[in-house]
Amino acid sequence: MSQNDKSKGIFRNFWIEIIDLETAREAARYGGFVSGYLCLSYLIQSLFIYFTGNLLFSNTPPVDGIEFYITLVVTLAASLLFSYVCFDIFKRKKYGFVPYISIWLIIEIVYKFFLVSSKGIFISIIIFFLSLNAYRGWLGIRKFNKTEEVEIKKKRGWIKFIGIPISLILLSLIFFGVLTETSMLPSTYVQTGSELSQKEKNKLINHKIIDKNDNILFFYSEGIFSIIYGGQLITNDKVISYIMNEKKLLEIYEMPLNNVQEIVLETKGSFIEDSVYKIIGDENADYEYIVIVLSTEKNRNIDFINAIKKRMN
Repeated sequence: MSQNDKSKGIFRNFWIEIIDLETAREAARYGGFVSGYLCLSYLIQSLFIYFTGNLLFSNTPPVDGIEFYITLVVTLAASLLFSYVCFDIFKRKKYGFVPYISIWLIIEIVYKFFLVSSKGIFISIIIFFLSLNAYRGWLGIRKFNKTEEVEIKKKRGWIKFIGIPISLILLSLIFFGVLTETSMLPSTYVQTGSELSQKEKNKLINHKIIDKNDNILFFYSEGIFSIIYGGQLITNDKVISYIMNEKKLLEIYEMPLNNVQEIVLETKGSFIEDSVYKIIGDENADYEYIVIVLSTEKNRNIDFINAIKKRMN
């Protein structure tokens, strides 16, 4: 063996040269190592969530209530999914899930890069590199043994109806979480002023919902795709509620905090329904009352209401 071959030895173990069906299968087997890592990773995250109530790779506050159970179920489901994929590759020598592993890792890397200050991203990049090797092997199998691939597809018809939809649901949940946490979609919970992005603050200013010098204490939007659809916020001296009407025009209602006489809970919210409050004004208020809706997630609705009570006369 030449010195050049020795220098390539370690690299060759991780990046297999695919020249026939045997080497293609050898490369594709790396998908088993990758899925085994993902299985263990999500299992550790599940245990971490269960015992501490915190997310392992997150800068957000601890999860609680329904968020706790949803996060726990999702991470456990992901762990079970990848344990099956690992078994499928090593024991059954089936490689149909290999492409989806690479897609999953891309989403995981994006999540860690944008949302959690790149915590754990280095190991994810290394694992992604291995998944690319497995993907090359999967392509090689298709190339060198199309007959076998056709047979695999016939035997695995159920995956189209069960396995793939489950994977897509899990991926969609992660993708939706990324969008809400990066302010590309409105947050699902009441935010503090410091958590609100400058982009969202500029939207509120440009639509004349707040003034440039207003200091936002708490904010929540019930909009699904845009905060302009509807929302409520509290500043140091006023509470504001706004909604876009059927004519696509904004209706903005505000009440100085020193004119708030009473706060009435009209509808107690749950994990699927926002709480509805009626903010009743005194004789000096411009409105008899204004209505606000607040998510109960993280109990931030209580913080919002307490902020108003603290500043009432």
